[in-house]
Amino acid sequence: MIGRPSHRISIRHDLGLQLLALYLLFVGPIALAGVLFDAVSRQRLEADVRAADLALARAIALESNDALSRAIHTVEQLALTSAVRQADPTGMESLFANVALARPEVNLIYLLDAEGIMLFHYPTEPGSTVGVDFSFREYFQQALQSEHAVVSRGRVSPTTGQPVATTVMPIRDAQGDFLGVVATNLKLESLSETMAAIAADFGPSRFRVSILDAAGQVIADPDPQALLQPLSPGLDNSLLGGPSTSSISLDLQGDEWLLTYVPIPSAGWGVVVQRPVAAAFASVRAFHQGMLLALAAFLGGGLLFWLILNRQLIRPLARLTGFSQAIGVSPEEPVGRRSDLMPLTRRRDQVGQLSRSLVLMEEAIERRLAELSTLLE
Repeated sequence: MIGRPSHRISIRHDLGLQLLALYLLFVGPIALAGVLFDAVSRQRLEADVRAADLALARAIALESNDALSRAIHTVEQLALTSAVRQADPTGMESLFANVALARPEVNLIYLLDAEGIMLFHYPTEPGSTVGVDFSFREYFQQALQSEHAVVSRGRVSPTTGQPVATTVMPIRDAQGDFLGVVATNLKLESLSETMAAIAADFGPSRFRVSILDAAGQVIADPDPQALLQPLSPGLDNSLLGGPSTSSISLDLQGDEWLLTYVPIPSAGWGVVVQRPVAAAFASVRAFHQGMLLALAAFLGGGLLFWLILNRQLIRPLARLTGFSQAIGVSPEEPVGRRSDLMPLTRRRDQVGQLSRSLVLMEEAIERRLAELSTLLE
């Protein structure tokens, strides 16, 4: 008699476990490589987006820094002229008119005395602030303590009624005594023209470029209503005044924004590029989702193949193995296993042929055993 089959599971004796181990060895490294590739690719794509925003902010910062340097150079040269140092109205009118003609971004040029009193400004019309005390201005207090030109924070000029930023140069005599300041007001709307052109190319809802002064006020923006206002409410302002950086911040509505900051060294200003994270990283997330779908399809296809293989081959082989091992054990045992084997005998493939052959073999063995038993009796 043939001994009963052992039910102990062993990978060396189980074809199903061997095929499963082979499948995991094949699929596992591929899935792991896909995950690692996705992570590295996402980091590189995000770094490319941040680098593009930094490059744009640096270009705007360089252009703005050049404009401010020219404005600073202008007031430095004005402070050396005899008309300004002698407070000659006739000479200053001619001089300031030439400067205004050459510098269209300047809407006001003026002279304050040592007490902060307005002595002269150009244009002289339509309104006049001659004789008004401006010593309370922050830029005037800074000029009192400085030997070099300073740049003010953004504000609304009482003379022109427009939002401006001021470049100021202190005037001192040969002994170093303070004589007053000469200043030019830069129209903030002119600084916003470049921002508006950039926003028009990308769409205002997806891309926004602003210039902030040293106090964190917006002094150049595609939206005129945003001038002299703080950065978008809720966004992190801690990056202002620091080195070039890029970070993600939440606004009051809980939306994520990618903020890129580049300083403008000549004035302590900075350029901020704002983009919704959903728009900035749209291609990154699309790539990530595509990679996840590809991995899911690969793993799902492998799992489906394994289930079909298990149903069509491994389980039938297990039944055939149990049936073949039961032959000759006892007359009753093959009868019970034959009923489990009957669905397999109806298959038209090799498994069906093997099942029918085993059934026929079992029946032939039973007939021979019956004949032998009769002869022995």
